Amino acid sequence: MMKKTEGGEYEVGYGKPPKHTQWQKGQSGNPSGKKKKEQSLFDELKKLSAKEIVVQQNGVSVMMTQGKAMLTAALNKAMNGDLGSIKFIGGT
Repeated sequence: MMKKTEGGEYEVGYGKPPKHTQWQKGQSGNPSGKKKKEQSLFDELKKLSAKEIVVQQNGVSVMMTQGKAMLTAALNKAMNGDLGSIKFIGGT
């Protein structure tokens, strides 16, 4: 089926809607877009523990991530007999 349009002849059919119903150039078919996924608690913790900080080890300043600093502190406490830290590290 051929229809007359402002630009001349245009075939209307499957996958070829009438020109007046097509989106304008630059117009989105979904202006509100897909909703952003809420970050999980694990993802948030991963992001926070990846930040780099300066830590004093044996009187020397050392750069490490917050996660590594936390594990180092827990391991040091466990080595000194702190039961909570031992359980955190995974001992029995």
